[in-house]
Amino acid sequence: MTFGWPLRQQGGLFVRLFQRYFFPALIIPVVVQALALYQRVDQYGVTESRYFVAVSVIWLGGLAVAYALFKPALKNLFLSLALLLIVASVGPLSATNLSVNSQIGRLEMLLQQYGMLEDGELVQAPDTLRFEHQKSISSILRYLRKRGRLDEINTWLPESERENPARVQTFAETMGIELISEYETQGIGGDRVFSLTSSDANRVRDITGFQQITPRVTLYCGDTRCVEKNPWTHTFAATAPLSARYQNELLSFELPAIKTVSFDLLAFVAAEVIRNPSHSKRELVLEQQGEDWRVRVVIDRMSVREEDSSPTGARFTLINMTFQAMLVYPH
Repeated sequence: MTFGWPLRQQGGLFVRLFQRYFFPALIIPVVVQALALYQRVDQYGVTESRYFVAVSVIWLGGLAVAYALFKPALKNLFLSLALLLIVASVGPLSATNLSVNSQIGRLEMLLQQYGMLEDGELVQAPDTLRFEHQKSISSILRYLRKRGRLDEINTWLPESERENPARVQTFAETMGIELISEYETQGIGGDRVFSLTSSDANRVRDITGFQQITPRVTLYCGDTRCVEKNPWTHTFAATAPLSARYQNELLSFELPAIKTVSFDLLAFVAAEVIRNPSHSKRELVLEQQGEDWRVRVVIDRMSVREEDSSPTGARFTLINMTFQAMLVYPH
């Protein structure tokens, strides 16, 4: 558009048509973008990314109308963008300030909806607090922590807790709720689905001392649950005949040179979730070794379902998992 501006009248047919109809043609996509943005902001409030989408809508919409009707000078295109970016960078209407205020307002609305904010102080959450709203509360608290703005809702805490407002957990404990990760979902019947990702998933791994490194493989159970009659099995194509099996919550590796080595995956998952229920990225490594053998399982990512309806309490079942195995064994 900028480079073709000098040729808008003397250029070829394509250039002249482009210069004439480009801005009027922007109106429809700008309107569609504005409607999509409105739905997101109405549901989840303003964030920095949505703020800058709004800036682009205002800028492009203004250009579409102005250049379709008045044909102002080209310099106004850049001046208008510069002005909008200045407003977005500093002052009360900046991206960060407006986003933080929007999220605090949304948090306050959710708390008042469930009676969790009385006389300006947090109180215990009722049993009627819905999963998606608890997840939204957790998400907003983490957002404010990342922006260093938790102190703006410091007065909601009891006076005895105001000395340590920087911890999201302080707010969660005051409300009597569990922080929910953005990677958790809720399944049918109230079950919750966790997605755990290794903090080392995209890093180079240390394989020093291992004789065999398997390629990454994905274990999928789905609705079959990998029970006794329908186990998941995989044979690795390598010089040594290595096979893996997942059945009845145990991941086993079978190699003729060593005994079968089994890992209780779901006990490991339960311990990880209990240790830090709100953290999605963590070190997902299991290892066993004997006198002359060693097996390490490095998990990239896994999805598990927590079944609250189990008669013995919360129970986990594996949905899928991507992993890699490293082995040392006698020849």
